[in-house]
Amino acid sequence: MIKSRLWIEKDGKNFLGHGKVELLEKIRECGSINAAAKAMKMSYKAAWDAVDSLNNLAKSPVVVKIGNGSKLSDEGERLISKFRELEAKENEFLSQFDDNLEQNSLAISNLSAKNQFAAIVRGIRGDTVSVELELYINKNTTIFSNITKDSFERLKISVETAVIAVIKANSVRISATKPKLPNALKCEISKIKTGEKLTQISLNSGDLTLTSTVKNKEFGEFKVGDKVYACFMPDSVIIGK
Repeated sequence: MIKSRLWIEKDGKNFLGHGKVELLEKIRECGSINAAAKAMKMSYKAAWDAVDSLNNLAKSPVVVKIGNGSKLSDEGERLISKFRELEAKENEFLSQFDDNLEQNSLAISNLSAKNQFAAIVRGIRGDTVSVELELYINKNTTIFSNITKDSFERLKISVETAVIAVIKANSVRISATKPKLPNALKCEISKIKTGEKLTQISLNSGDLTLTSTVKNKEFGEFKVGDKVYACFMPDSVIIGK
């Protein structure tokens, strides 16, 4: 089973994550920061610092004193609700990796978190088995994704649906010339990191940054600053909402 950790940053600081949400829920349950800290087996200072950070970064105080204890404000309840909603959507998105593991034997360990792009569905073409999506990322970039008809229906995708496109790093190949493929983005190599068996290449395409991972023997003579094309097949583009 594939898992991930969700957190939210604000003004460059860690604002909200699983630990802080659990603490807020314990404060709601126990009626005080001290009791919540004991229930979570954490120090009172750590719990207090977490609450203080939340209160300073949120639009309004998240936890307020009441008598000898504490309670959640409306803002605190709202943050818990929104975070759990995001968490549910994240789990729905991650479930697609399991689908693709079964269908394509994907190596999730080679997936680059950087290759995630917000997109708008601008075109749909399919049959009884698979569906091709035309995805608008920005005015300079449109890519294509092939997903199963079952996934398409489960995600309830239609034209103008907002989605997340994820491209596995080990599916991105580099070419000096533009190939005749649906997905070929003109890029510049910004960084090359070579390991014992694999080479990781960072690529800039306008405002987008992609990562490619290839076997050393397949990398070739590319160097930082080279103008290249990042190429990947439509069935390598995983879709989430």
